[in-house]
Amino acid sequence: MNKPTMPPVNKSLRDRAEQCVAEQPVAGHCHDQGTSCKLIHEMDVYALELEMQNQELKNAQADSQSALRRYTELYDFAPVGYLMLEKSGRVVEINLTGAALLGVERGSIMGRSMAAYLTDRRAFRHYLQQTFLSSGNLIAELGVKRADGGVIDIQLESRVSPDDDGLPAVIHTIMTDISRRKSLERQLQRQRHEMDALIKQQVAIQTAAAIAHDLNQPLAAISAYGEVALRSLNKDEVSAKTLQRALNGLVEQAQRARARSRGG
Repeated sequence: MNKPTMPPVNKSLRDRAEQCVAEQPVAGHCHDQGTSCKLIHEMDVYALELEMQNQELKNAQADSQSALRRYTELYDFAPVGYLMLEKSGRVVEINLTGAALLGVERGSIMGRSMAAYLTDRRAFRHYLQQTFLSSGNLIAELGVKRADGGVIDIQLESRVSPDDDGLPAVIHTIMTDISRRKSLERQLQRQRHEMDALIKQQVAIQTAAAIAHDLNQPLAAISAYGEVALRSLNKDEVSAKTLQRALNGLVEQAQRARARSRGG
């Protein structure tokens, strides 16, 4: 009687099965080393090996499912949005965080163009074109129109992944909410504008004060010369020399005041 041929088996599993069978009590009719006893032993080893193999497959399957769950949780609930986009901008895949940033259900965005959710579609299309021309990561900051009517600022960081033929196939994109940073930047910009306006106002006030100070002296002199001229005219005998000196001083101070008002 020919010994049946067993399928090829894992050497490690075979050794372990052999050891387990060897440690089991031997049946009374198999104390001898005849062909039947050897065949029964071989069948026992093979059956135990299959059982071990099935258990290892179950363990591997459980490990794979556990790893898949962990990956899914990491992917879906990451602090940033993950997207896969076609060259046209159509959404191939998006995680839950990305859908939440857009304010929509994940199923409603699948297959739609990402441009439908952005405030500047032209800038987004240009960004896609530049991404396909680039060999590295490309970054853009855009506004998103959420389903609830609100607008948030996002940053897109994208990179093209080639297909099996080495041709650009899909865009992998990270989407980050930068609304707080952009709000702080706009607030800082407003404060800078207010500060610049305040500085200009202060400069204008100081300039006006300086001009007024410069004009006070010639104006006081004009007033004094004018009083001298009036007193001279009110006398019974007018002193031509005094009147001339007063009028000359008046003209001189008027010209001086005019020059200072022009910044001279």
